Amino acid sequence: MIALAVLMLRARPWRAAMVAVLAALAVGSAVAVPAYLAAADAASVRAELAAATPANQVVSAQPPAGHAASDGSPSYRPDGTFEQSGAVTYQLQGFQPIFTASFDVGVVDRAELWRLTFRDRVCEHVTPVTGRCPTGAGEVMVGEPSARAGKITVGNTLPMSQLKQTADGPVPVGNVVPVSVVGVYRPTAPSEPYWGPVSPFPAVGPRDPQWEPVISSRTTMLLFRLEVPEFQQMDLVPRPGTLTPRRLAALPHEIADLTALATAADIHVSSGVPELSGRVAANRTLLGLLVPMAAVPVILLCWYVVFLAVGYASEERRAELGLVALRGSGRGQRWWLAAAESVLALLVGAPVGYLAGHWVAWLGIRLTSGPSDVPVTAADAWWALAALAGALAAALLALRRDLATPTTELLRRVPSRAAWWRTAGAEVVVLGVAAAAVVDQRTSGGRAHGLLPVLVPAVLMLAGGLLVARLLGPMATRAGRRALARGRLAVGLAAIDLARRPASRRVLALLVVGTALMTFAVTTADVGERARIDRAGVEAGAAHVVQVQAVPPAELLHAVRTVDPRGTFAMAAVSVPVTGTTANFLAVDSPRLAATAVWPDRSGGVPPASVPDRIRPARPESIRVDGADLIVDADVAEGPDGTVDLRATVVSVPLGDSAEVLVGRLRAGRHAYTASVPLCRRGCRLASLTLEQMVDAAGDRDLAVTIREIRQRDPDRVIARAADLADPARWRDPEAATGSPVIAPNGRDGLGLRLPAEHRTVTVKVADAPQPLPLLVSGSGAAGVAQGLDGSELAAAPVATVPLLPRLGANGMLADLEYLLASTPTSNTLRSEVWLGYGAPADAVDRLQEQGLIVEGEQRLADALDKQRREGPALATQFSLIAGLLAVLLAICGLALVVGVDRQRRAADLTALRTQGVPARVVRAAATRGQLWLAGAALVAGPALALAVWAVVGDGVPLFADDAWHVRAPVPTPGPLVGPWLGVAVLLLAAAAIAGYAIRGATRPADEGGIR
Repeated sequence: MIALAVLMLRARPWRAAMVAVLAALAVGSAVAVPAYLAAADAASVRAELAAATPANQVVSAQPPAGHAASDGSPSYRPDGTFEQSGAVTYQLQGFQPIFTASFDVGVVDRAELWRLTFRDRVCEHVTPVTGRCPTGAGEVMVGEPSARAGKITVGNTLPMSQLKQTADGPVPVGNVVPVSVVGVYRPTAPSEPYWGPVSPFPAVGPRDPQWEPVISSRTTMLLFRLEVPEFQQMDLVPRPGTLTPRRLAALPHEIADLTALATAADIHVSSGVPELSGRVAANRTLLGLLVPMAAVPVILLCWYVVFLAVGYASEERRAELGLVALRGSGRGQRWWLAAAESVLALLVGAPVGYLAGHWVAWLGIRLTSGPSDVPVTAADAWWALAALAGALAAALLALRRDLATPTTELLRRVPSRAAWWRTAGAEVVVLGVAAAAVVDQRTSGGRAHGLLPVLVPAVLMLAGGLLVARLLGPMATRAGRRALARGRLAVGLAAIDLARRPASRRVLALLVVGTALMTFAVTTADVGERARIDRAGVEAGAAHVVQVQAVPPAELLHAVRTVDPRGTFAMAAVSVPVTGTTANFLAVDSPRLAATAVWPDRSGGVPPASVPDRIRPARPESIRVDGADLIVDADVAEGPDGTVDLRATVVSVPLGDSAEVLVGRLRAGRHAYTASVPLCRRGCRLASLTLEQMVDAAGDRDLAVTIREIRQRDPDRVIARAADLADPARWRDPEAATGSPVIAPNGRDGLGLRLPAEHRTVTVKVADAPQPLPLLVSGSGAAGVAQGLDGSELAAAPVATVPLLPRLGANGMLADLEYLLASTPTSNTLRSEVWLGYGAPADAVDRLQEQGLIVEGEQRLADALDKQRREGPALATQFSLIAGLLAVLLAICGLALVVGVDRQRRAADLTALRTQGVPARVVRAAATRGQLWLAGAALVAGPALALAVWAVVGDGVPLFADDAWHVRAPVPTPGPLVGPWLGVAVLLLAAAAIAGYAIRGATRPADEGGIR
């Protein structure tokens, strides 16, 4: 029997080879799932760890800063319990405990403020520039910047004392300890987790000696009788290789237990490890869902093609099986003769598929994440066995009908048709499952949970493919009849042939599903990539964002404009804290938005070039002062005499320094009052005028004052005449809304002011900024009251609402920084950034540092985008593209199989037509067109079906590992789909043309090698 099976394989080698290829595809697709999952899992964890800050890797425990001694006197050094037993009590497997103690010190008669620090194993993590590490009492090692700034060398003796922070600055306290400098160091890896959650060494820019630790031995620190609290901390630092996916999954529970233990002992534990663990777990979960979602439909298609291949081969050998049955062979022998050819081919193809699956996984992960190992695990074998078992079951199921058929039926040339209700029933079941899957996904909020929602797209595409195939018969029949009626014989014969053969419907369904899977994968990749670009751009704000040490906003604005006077690559940005709302408030130099910001595509029709026109409307000119003295001509008509001060607030331009100067104490009558304003030598603007009633000399009636003129001296000129002062548009009355206005109408004689008797102070502001402040708002970020740069409330009004804003996302407020400065005479020091556009020069950061800005960090859009491309959803999307390509190849294999099996039978039919007088060219054209029509129908229906499925369930496909991005995914665009679609079209049309020519070649006369 084995010899007979081998002879069967040799008689039909191409068919056996095709079945072996199908087995390889099935097993390879299955093995690629666990292999790719393992490699992608490792790649995503590496990406998360590479992007994780030390705060996400270190666990820190801190005791209270001090305690009461037994005699009741205060002690600023914690008792030794934590230092002595903390490393044993607070520990985690795979983590190394690092104890740290520090307090502020300074050198007597010098201005340096240092942090004297002891840290375990510090000598292993610093590189001595000169000298050595401290070991004995009274020895310290200083950093390079500290040594350079203080002109300190090895061998110097420095008298140190503790420093206590007071309202007037640091004050020396306690005893003086002479210490010897034994070394100057440089940190080997400043950003490594060893240095704790927050490294004392900035990643970029010059290091501030104030925060750079002065390293000492523990005995040196004990020489100080503490008058300031000593900071102690135990950092649990992961050893190399500790943070594996399995270890990260267990760490949150262990840290929770550690926290509970520490809380009972009044120890504070903090860590960002649970956050890192959550991100890794989310990536792994989505990979485990999305990769099988792409592979399982391909495996099912493989089984279906195996079913078709074996079933058609069995039909072709029906007569052989009938003759074997006539000779009285047993049922087992009949099963073996029927199944041996396919089973042996499947068994031969399975090992090839096992190796090919690992190669596909290796290639896929290499294209997405660079070189990476693809481990061989037990899961690979289980997936391979499952795929092979399914293929064998499909093959045996395809043989079941012919083996159960009576011998007389087997000997008939034309097999009996299957009952229509069987195929229709299967299609109804598929449609029902698809409907149930859609309902389940919609009711579960659109996110993928469990197996059924994950397979929703594939089930819907399968149902759509069956419906398209069901329509083939009626449509082809109608088209064939109309063509024959019109005398178009080749078209009519091709259409009738498609309508009468069940194989045509099966091939069409296969082609439609294959092209739909490929199109859906490309659509997912397109939408995911554009969503990642959108998110990275919105979260970063610009191609390159430079975080600088907080400075007054006016200084930041001046420095950036000095570096980039034309506004072509740099923009100042300030984050303004807000209260009472969740919206973020950002103030930027808006005329530079178009040159620097990464503007979201979905900006609600508001391009960046039009933003300045909206949030920088025309405003009155400021009252400029550039003299040494400010002179105010004021006329006091009535009210208290000599008890009210007139003050003026001036703001320097462009640095924004503000000063309030006393212009004079008002007297009855008209007088000129003079105030020295040295701040205005380089230019400033008048921000406000204030009337202040002396506390001990309150009057019983209102004070009326008219400001007739404002001028300056050196150089002498009038800066505001009476007519300008009388213009109500030039001033802002803060009391007007309460019904008690401060500004009184005074014709054209000047600015009329009123100080009510019940008020101690009133202020009028120069209206050189729009009121309310114009805001560009995203989402629900609109607020009637914003916050000024000094923390005060500021009336604001949204001028436009857009879906997304750079850096602010879907909940923010954007204002012009210059106008916000004009609305706020004084400002706090706020978080500052400089946004650099794609056209920024390579030395842009150096230029900013030359202007005195201290760089604290940098964020690049390319880095953020690269990290997102290494997360679970992006890696799974790449695998879905491979699976889509495999689906197309399967469809082509199915087409080749059906044509190959049907070739002899169809050739006989077409030859009969020639015998009846149909011209050869007509017969051959009919044979070719049928296959091309199938491919063309699939190329139209497949992509249309995939886009329809995306419209239904696309919003449920996860694009990110977290839920922080709530913006709806962009709709698919035709552009990215064209290339893959054309590639699939070429493949299918080429396969169909070859198949058509194969059938057509069989219709040649016998003397030409064909079949009559």
